[in-house]
Amino acid sequence: MSTAIGTSEDYTARQRYSIMISAMLGYILDFYDVLIFPFLLPAIQRSMSLSLAEVGSLQALTLFGSAIGGALFGIVGDRLGRKTSLQLTIALFSVAAIISAFAWNYWSLAVLRLITGIGLGGEYGVGMVLFNEAWKKSSRGLGAAALQGCAVIASSTASIVGIWLIAAFSDEWSWRIGLLSGGVPILLIIFIRFFMPESKIWLEYEAQRKASQVTAEARTLPLADLFRNGLARQTVIAFVWLMSYMLCYYSVVSFIPTLLLRDMHTPGDVVRTTAVLLSVVSGICYLANGFSMTGLAAASEPSCPRCSGSGLWSVWLCGGASSTWDRRLSGRCSGSTSASALATSRWV
Repeated sequence: MSTAIGTSEDYTARQRYSIMISAMLGYILDFYDVLIFPFLLPAIQRSMSLSLAEVGSLQALTLFGSAIGGALFGIVGDRLGRKTSLQLTIALFSVAAIISAFAWNYWSLAVLRLITGIGLGGEYGVGMVLFNEAWKKSSRGLGAAALQGCAVIASSTASIVGIWLIAAFSDEWSWRIGLLSGGVPILLIIFIRFFMPESKIWLEYEAQRKASQVTAEARTLPLADLFRNGLARQTVIAFVWLMSYMLCYYSVVSFIPTLLLRDMHTPGDVVRTTAVLLSVVSGICYLANGFSMTGLAAASEPSCPRCSGSGLWSVWLCGGASSTWDRRLSGRCSGSTSASALATSRWV
């Protein structure tokens, strides 16, 4: 069996940048849909006469769907290729977002937001793994932070557009136009189709699989492997840490626009300016964290570039533990994205 493995150096500069641009644009448009939704919730509640519990469940279903999408499209990426999987996630997310704009009651909107979430989680998981493969391994912490930092653009745009829609249109029209704008990522499929290359690692693995050079054990990297070989403690801590953060973050962020606009009667321009300033501060913090993670990871060289997903999410979640994670998983490496896609989905 061939032991050669692909690295970021296998890509030309043009291919590397096309992957980075695709992942960044996908994440910006992905996060835009998640963050504009809280601004639209008051209008949705009044338009459909929903209870507060029903309104909150709409955001929860989107996030729950993202966890499903992260695992589901990780498996799809293993079978059909990461480029194909990325296109499918964006198409699912975009079409569901567009149809959401025509929802007629709570249940139709709830189902469509769940489907949108599945596409969101799949896009972020597969996009992050591919981005990590193309990004130079010496600075993967910074690369992950740069991608996460794209949330600055997404959150700023979401607050500006959301406030404008509320002020310019009626309750019935504002949220429908806002959700319709979430379908813009469908245009990104054209760029990915013609300009973004397939994963070099996946192409190599697929060639070996077709040539029967891959053992049955190496065909998959089960999620259970993240709990074996001494990784259980790190995995549990990482999951609890990130899930706790996400729970607190979305529990607060989802209702801040409603609190400020409806209950506290805060002027829209004040809400917009505050949201933009907070986004800029968050972006600076993302990059600062990325530099620190790059410094920690530089202490030891990852031994298995094929485990790009597992290496990245351990750097992202556990800092200096990344090299340990890579070494322990290197013996079972198969280029699988299912575990890493689930791990890097927004809700884990």
